[in-house]
Amino acid sequence: MKKLPNLIGMVFVFSFLLLGCGTDGVKDSTSLDPKGETLKEEEVTEERNGKVTETMKPESDFLSKGTIAKVSISKSEGFGKVNPKYFRTFADEKELATFEEMLTSPIRLDGIVDMVLPNYDLSIEFADGSKQGYHLWIGKDGNKGTLMKIDDLNTVYRFSPELHSLLKYLIQ
Repeated sequence: MKKLPNLIGMVFVFSFLLLGCGTDGVKDSTSLDPKGETLKEEEVTEERNGKVTETMKPESDFLSKGTIAKVSISKSEGFGKVNPKYFRTFADEKELATFEEMLTSPIRLDGIVDMVLPNYDLSIEFADGSKQGYHLWIGKDGNKGTLMKIDDLNTVYRFSPELHSLLKYLIQ
């Protein structure tokens, strides 16, 4: 007899938990940015198996320093700095155009950054003489590439699988 009130109580609590998980009338993370504002039309939502996994925003001012003059690449030795032992340097216009596309077309990923160590470090020198360091993740073909500024370890950017494959070809 004492089990019946306990069972009814558990059903009652469980019902409220399930009700709280409903989405009717509530905007989810795909319709609000971290500040609670409605997302703009150009923002993209990535889905996997029918579930939203990432909210992505085009980063239009990522290449704010102008035209790239030179790109130097090294194997990464960790976060927050560029390894100065470069194994490859690019100065050809066609090759630099690929790196400019990487910096003008990335999508910023929202959320907490928890990344494995980067594959490469990039030192990019701009036409005005300024430099910016980046960490770069290149994986298997068909994947998206990932980029992070060395002075902003809390934000990552993704670029297309096509650009990822092109960069992989150039680097290796």
